[in-house]
Amino acid sequence: MIPTRRALLLAALLFALSLITLWLPDLALPRNIAAALLLGALLTDLLKVRRETVCEVQRDIRGSIPVGVWSEVTLSLRNTIARTQQLQVHDHHPSDYTVEGLPRQ
Repeated sequence: MIPTRRALLLAALLFALSLITLWLPDLALPRNIAAALLLGALLTDLLKVRRETVCEVQRDIRGSIPVGVWSEVTLSLRNTIARTQQLQVHDHHPSDYTVEGLPRQ
């Protein structure tokens, strides 16, 4: 999981507050509260993301494929969450097979 720009900015602000606490020890309590809130938010987000299924994939292929005959295989993807996803799709195949259109973005 890649952190968002907002999460990195909040972590940088917490780091800056920690540096300021070196000279102003009275800010230790607010820094600890901010750290606990940030950690709680990040853990909540992590648990939420881990439960989500990014997408569902279905492979459509003929029931029987003759040896040496070209056969189309179709992958259908369905986004199951509210956010827009950017994926790179590659259907793995034996190295001696001829393939067109992979990887697809």
